[in-house]
Amino acid sequence: MINKKLNEFTKSISKILYDYDPVELVQHGVPEDEYDSEAFAIICRLRDITDTRSLKWIIYEVFEAYFFKENILPLSHECYTLISEKIWEEWEEVKKV
Repeated sequence: MINKKLNEFTKSISKILYDYDPVELVQHGVPEDEYDSEAFAIICRLRDITDTRSLKWIIYEVFEAYFFKENILPLSHECYTLISEKIWEEWEEVKKV
């Protein structure tokens, strides 16, 4: 049961990352599961997060580690704020269960 919920949550976060695409890979036809690893890396750090601002930094750090700074959108790009808000909403729902 826990593995199923974790898998669903990971897929949900991966979809958010895919939709906002901070590496701009979608235009190159990558599969929808392209960001599963990054989603899982973000999820592993959620318990340490207290707000969307902290989450925004975590998201950026994960992408920087996976793709290198030169290949991702800058931290100032609005996509990180939008991603953090969406993930935070999902996380709040997961915590209720």
